[in-house]
Amino acid sequence: MSGSASVDFFSSIMAQDEAGERETPLARLPSGARAAAALESRRKSSEELVPEGTPESLRADTEETLRRLRHREPLDQQHRFALEAIIIPDRRPPILIRDGDYTVQHRDWLHLNTPEAKALIRPAIAAACRIELPDSGVPFLGTGFLVGDGLLMTNRHVAEAFVDGVGRMGVRLSAGAEPFVDFLKEHGNRKKQVFEVTGVAMVHPYWDMALLKLSGLPDGHPRLRLTLQQPDDMLGHDVVVIGYPARDEERNAAKVQRQVFGEIYDVKRLMPGKIGGAGATAGQARLRYPSYEQDVSAMLHNASTLGGASGSLVLNLTTGDVLGLHFAGEYLRFNCAVPAAELATDARVVDAGVHFAGNARGDLTAWRTAWNRVERAAEPAENGTEDRVPPNDGRGLPDIRSDGGVVRLTVPLEIELRLGAPTLGPTVIASQALAADDPGRADDTSATEKAVEPFHEEDYETRDGYNEDFLGVALPLPTVSDLSQVSRLDDGDHVLRYQNFSIVMNKARRLALFSAANVDGTAAAKRPDDSKATTRGALGGLGESDTEKWFTDPRIPALHQLPDRFFTKDRQAFDKGHLVRREDAAWGHSFAQLRRANGDTYHVTNCSPQVAGFNRSAKARDNWGALENFVAKAVKGGQVSLFSGPIFERSDDIFHGVDDDGRVQVKIPKAYWKVVVEAEDGALLAYAFVQQQDLSGVRWEERLQVPAAFKPFMLPLADLERRLEFVVFPPELHAADQFHTARGSEVREAEGLPGRGVSRRAKRRRTVKELAAGPKTFRDPILSVFQSATAKFVRERAAASTDSSRPSTEAVRRKGLEILDAERACEATFGGEGALGARSTTSSRHEGLTPLEHASHCAKLLLELAKARAFGDEATAKSLLDQAKTGKCDPAWADTVYEHAKAYGVLTDPSRRVYVPPRPGDAQVIPMNPASRIAIFGDWGTGAGPARLVMSNIREKRPDILLHLGDIYYSGTPDETKVNFEDVIAEAYQGAQQRPAIYTLCGNHDMYSGGQGYHDLIARLNTGKLRQKASWFCLRATDNSWQILAMDSGRNDYHPLLHRQTFIEEAEQLWLVERVKDFPGRTILASHHQLFSAFDAPGGPLPSGAADPVNRRLKSVLDKLVAAGGNIVAWFWGHEHNLGVYEPYAGLARGRCVGHGGVPVFTDEDPYEPLAELVDPPEIIADTRILPDGEYYAHGFAILELKGGSAEAAYFQNVDGVVRRHYVETIA
Repeated sequence: MSGSASVDFFSSIMAQDEAGERETPLARLPSGARAAAALESRRKSSEELVPEGTPESLRADTEETLRRLRHREPLDQQHRFALEAIIIPDRRPPILIRDGDYTVQHRDWLHLNTPEAKALIRPAIAAACRIELPDSGVPFLGTGFLVGDGLLMTNRHVAEAFVDGVGRMGVRLSAGAEPFVDFLKEHGNRKKQVFEVTGVAMVHPYWDMALLKLSGLPDGHPRLRLTLQQPDDMLGHDVVVIGYPARDEERNAAKVQRQVFGEIYDVKRLMPGKIGGAGATAGQARLRYPSYEQDVSAMLHNASTLGGASGSLVLNLTTGDVLGLHFAGEYLRFNCAVPAAELATDARVVDAGVHFAGNARGDLTAWRTAWNRVERAAEPAENGTEDRVPPNDGRGLPDIRSDGGVVRLTVPLEIELRLGAPTLGPTVIASQALAADDPGRADDTSATEKAVEPFHEEDYETRDGYNEDFLGVALPLPTVSDLSQVSRLDDGDHVLRYQNFSIVMNKARRLALFSAANVDGTAAAKRPDDSKATTRGALGGLGESDTEKWFTDPRIPALHQLPDRFFTKDRQAFDKGHLVRREDAAWGHSFAQLRRANGDTYHVTNCSPQVAGFNRSAKARDNWGALENFVAKAVKGGQVSLFSGPIFERSDDIFHGVDDDGRVQVKIPKAYWKVVVEAEDGALLAYAFVQQQDLSGVRWEERLQVPAAFKPFMLPLADLERRLEFVVFPPELHAADQFHTARGSEVREAEGLPGRGVSRRAKRRRTVKELAAGPKTFRDPILSVFQSATAKFVRERAAASTDSSRPSTEAVRRKGLEILDAERACEATFGGEGALGARSTTSSRHEGLTPLEHASHCAKLLLELAKARAFGDEATAKSLLDQAKTGKCDPAWADTVYEHAKAYGVLTDPSRRVYVPPRPGDAQVIPMNPASRIAIFGDWGTGAGPARLVMSNIREKRPDILLHLGDIYYSGTPDETKVNFEDVIAEAYQGAQQRPAIYTLCGNHDMYSGGQGYHDLIARLNTGKLRQKASWFCLRATDNSWQILAMDSGRNDYHPLLHRQTFIEEAEQLWLVERVKDFPGRTILASHHQLFSAFDAPGGPLPSGAADPVNRRLKSVLDKLVAAGGNIVAWFWGHEHNLGVYEPYAGLARGRCVGHGGVPVFTDEDPYEPLAELVDPPEIIADTRILPDGEYYAHGFAILELKGGSAEAAYFQNVDGVVRRHYVETIA
């Protein structure tokens, strides 16, 4: 647009009425009236046209632009940019929402602050949510809103990230996907309101709309109604959009975006606007807009939205009903929404339970064909056959017919190519495709090119593929963990061997899982015959204007490959990216080998969809080509081996394209990996890289996406392997990894590549701030009782403070320091550092100590006091107590430590331990419902925030029984059993009509104070026939289908040095045997301690110096129960603070450690670090480990649901405040 033209155009838009009211809705007037109004209106001052609250940086450009408009001066680029920003950004403010409410400051929209407007808007705010998908690589996917009972509406293109299928029948959540929604996620609000997406009601085949099912919503949660009013009747009317706009600088000017949104993204906002577009579309309520396979009649609005707002609601400010579902937009032009009134005409939408404001007719017409198509496809075929044409398996040729100089190729479209004569020759296709790896020709589009298949040999018997001895040191191919995921040859092999390289294909994704190549950069290998040219054209037999047409590999089905047509009919989205570069593979000891290798690189199996800048090293420094250049330098006339491939993620975006059989939907990888291996002095050196490509510019389906910018980086090989599904690198490659070496650092520095390692940090001590995560515990009774005393002292001091005398921030911090210093004193003792000179310290030295040093000194001194008192050394104890008090250690703290040590000194007096032995005839069988849901959680009794969150998560699962596997911290004192266990459960179930029955096992920490607190607790928890009378008990289904036998393994672990292997008392073992004799059902065992472990040595040291992974004394109990006829199907335990879902081992089908209930474990204290001394340790089932959650590993629990002849165990973990089910098994 020229400067003068823009003046005329925008002057008319900004024309104001004579009375000075808000802008006249010119779009409602006929075109002539609009022009007259524009010419006759009085222009306001720049101060009036730039609303209050406009950012200063934007205001300056705006005011200068308005001045130039008034004087009809031409606009330069900067002010043309600012002028465009006026149309929407200046007049459509995105308003932050806090605590479900908002305040508008922009004067054009002050009427939204009225009570009447807020009464309509607030319920809509509460009904809108953010849709998230764990491990998707993005903070969130889009927006949704409630439209019925447990029914959430969002965009189809949002749901496709975790939903399979279209229509109503057969649509489901993708395997392994665990999406959830958060109805809060407001700026400055750390609270969450999270619910699981449990199913899919519909994915609309015509509109960009999907309906998801939610569980657990409270009855009073607001649901919205969809209007029956047509958009055409609402042109120019005010609306608000509610959603979660995300950074979207690729489609919205970065400067304007920053100024309008203030660099605050991904949170809930209120975005006012009007029905209709802007500029040329201001007078339109509708627009034909491409969506999936058709152009739809979309509703237009002009609120300020960004890519994350996909799925937002458009609200009618007159009625409070939903006018539309936002799904797309174009910067400074318009935003598109699915009209609610159109959905009201679809009987399937009405039947799904969507609420409408009136009688929705459900008499669809325009998209009946779309529904018929998907529902016919979903119907089971009669007589075992499918009513469709089977896909071409790639082993034959397309249907080609010649008639009078016309060649017809049925693909399924019939394309006519007039060749001038009926004689068939080599097949060529007119194209302007560019060879991705030919930068010299990449930008030359002046001539129409032919796509020609390069020369290639079709006798594959000549191919040996990747050579594992190529570097002189054996380096095997990576293996595949699940061969069902890869394409297979007729002989069952899964490796496609080519000249100098091999490929394994992921058949579902139709792309390579990985490639492996040998690269020889020596002159002899690159030019084996000086008499023959080795250019790309010469090797491929290409003409000057020809480009390469890639071809399928006939050894595997075509439906496992993406054909050349996918890449040439891709809306110019992608290059044909070589996984194995032509330059790397094209070498040989003869010209025939070199030429064969060159042709092999053009198999589509070696092709990957990569955006242009990503694949061309001549285009940019930070791209995949830059790593290719590193490879070229690594060769240096020598030899290397390369492994590479895409990183497949469930969250990869779907591209709508075509293959040889018609339309297809293909997930495009966002990242690729490469491992470069060289040999030096007989040793392998390996370097692993990841490159993520920016896909924000790809026209996926003509809709907005949330873009991101990416950089290449180097990473440890082990980290890369964790990101790759199904790929397992050989041990030789792991041993050669150079990431943590000086060589690796040199490579990163030379190439300017950052390193992203998650290698273990040195273990560190916690800060006061981190105490909220829960206690650090020690397997020692003295240390634990000392920590209990410290915690009680701090608790009592906090309770003693009143509202009128609240402790200062510093005082609160000092109390936290006392807990922390007690913890550090325990660490020193537990680590063998002893008392660190505490006894020799006299009061004369106290004056020179800082407050922190003084707190640390007191902690050490009082720990010595606890030790002396526990061992009955009264003289030393009295001396230390006097030192503590005269040395200005808090007397109350000293007294508490002294009294705790006196009361709970069971270490040297085991007879003080409380235990109720079995008596003849005491079956201790507690009845339970045969369909009970049992929450199982261990090591939970910390009383800290994570434990409270876990109990809240458990309540959401509505169990009938709570089964705690033991350990209330620090030492199970009567005070701690109430504060850290009983009170937390009561808090979680506050307001509930009924709480579950509660049972808890005895752990070692429960016994460190002698067990009195534990036994007092179990006597209080339940009453009547549900009461737990002892530390051993039996929960038995009333129909004798199931029983849970709980054992006391904690009694004999009160002293870690005396009893390396804990055991079950003999009388209790006899009781256990009696419970399984003649019991017809299945038995599950439960204890605090583990039968076996891969990460600890419960069996203690062996004579050989190795360690035993099995507690042989507990194993003997298992053997006795099996010999007595017990059908032992599983054993649940805790003690270790992780989740261990073990493979069958030691005669037990299912050993399950559920010890991640509440004790914090730093990520640098890897709970899954193998213990090297173990002999033949057990193995964890793949993909069942808990995940890191910030600085700590996640907490969680299990839900065991009895179902008559079988049971289902589901394992949950809480990551970032969201509970997620990550493994489910059937126990039978």
